[in-house]
Amino acid sequence: MSHHTSARPRLELITKTMNELAREVGIMELDDPNWVTILEELSELTQLRRAVKLATEPVIVQYMDELARGMVTLKPGRSSAGGDCGPDNAVADCGAEKLA
Repeated sequence: MSHHTSARPRLELITKTMNELAREVGIMELDDPNWVTILEELSELTQLRRAVKLATEPVIVQYMDELARGMVTLKPGRSSAGGDCGPDNAVADCGAEKLA
């Protein structure tokens, strides 16, 4: 099953939930204590829907596959520039100065 086909039911469910939340917000009073929470949930669902849609785009899928193949060749704790990118080192130690 393709990414596109498997994502369709997810997108439909997310969209249905977003529509229900939007209707609920539309009838709420602005001073309702749940108003902010529902708007935050609606915002998060919007971001999730965008991510699911992007993950099904063939170009994005191809890019992510290529990126994953490239990451297999990397050694943990090292950047492609050869600097030490461990958690205790600054960004400059990870080869960022070579990008400037």
